[in-house]
Amino acid sequence: MGTGAAPENNAARARMIVATAVGIPEKDLPLDAAIGQWGPWDSLAHMRIVLALEDDLGVALPMEQIVEIGALLDIERLLLEHGKV
Repeated sequence: MGTGAAPENNAARARMIVATAVGIPEKDLPLDAAIGQWGPWDSLAHMRIVLALEDDLGVALPMEQIVEIGALLDIERLLLEHGKV
C-alpha cells in the first residue's frame, strides 16, 4: 500500500486499511469501529474500505465476504483467511 512501515499483525494491518480508506490518523480509529456505529464508517466509506482491502489482498472479494465486513474484527479475520500477517 505504500503507507510506511508494514504492520506487525492483522489488527494493525486492519487499522491501517480502515484509517487510510476513511482518511483519518490510525490513533483516531476506535478499536470497536463498525459500520453504522462509528460516524465516519458509512456506506461510502465502506466501499472505500472494501476497495482498500481488496487492493491489500490482491484479490476481488466475493459479495458474500463484502457483506460480512461490518467491523475491524471482520477485516482482521479476512486478512487471516487470506494469509496476511
